Amino acid sequence: MRGQGLVQLAITGRSVAWAGGRCPRDRQSSPRHTPPRQTLPVAITATNDPDIALWRLARAGVDDLLGLIHAGDWTRSTPCTEWNVRDVLNHLVGSNWRYVALLQGGSGREFWRVRAEEKVLGDDPVVDWRLSADALDAAFLEPGAMERPVDFGLSTGRELLRGRVFDVTIHSWDLAQALGAGLTLDERLVAACLTTPFAAILARGEGMPATEDHEQLAARPARPLPKGPSDEERLLWLCGRKTSLG
Repeated sequence: MRGQGLVQLAITGRSVAWAGGRCPRDRQSSPRHTPPRQTLPVAITATNDPDIALWRLARAGVDDLLGLIHAGDWTRSTPCTEWNVRDVLNHLVGSNWRYVALLQGGSGREFWRVRAEEKVLGDDPVVDWRLSADALDAAFLEPGAMERPVDFGLSTGRELLRGRVFDVTIHSWDLAQALGAGLTLDERLVAACLTTPFAAILARGEGMPATEDHEQLAARPARPLPKGPSDEERLLWLCGRKTSLG
């Protein structure tokens, strides 16, 4: 049965609450992280924009997974072999703030400079995530943000948002694997990710083209999408994750 939002979680052990109902949890030795709510923004603006809806679906999955984290989980390894759980979240939070800067007229040069140096998490990484995600949500909702050109490989705010959905969706799967969660990506997110330019670039084995702001990101071997048991497995395989496809 598919959970509400991004993930369907299934772990053996005690239960904790999540957005889709009740989720079992197996590790009992350390307390569940509870962020101080008074530090969080109080409202999210309603919108009928389908791309904003996909972004909120993707971020809700990360919200749910972070609710499962215990104090000892931050150093767990992830399918991103060079990153542990804290590193993945650091990347997600840092990317949120860098995308906010791009939407507000920031330069691609600064985007890549900060990316190479980013260490953005403080004492409460869960609050850091929520604050950055809310800030990005608000930035995309500013008048004209979706149509505004941005100084990046993608040409408009809307294309930038679709790339953000791709990144958050894949890394939510990484977090779930690290935390021992059984996860099913929402089929709407999978379909959206498979139709982004990022998926096509990966399939062709291309890197991010060089610009005056950064050197070309390394190309990878082409990975033409095979037929598979599910679109989710095809997407994960395309992104270099281990699936039944190899």
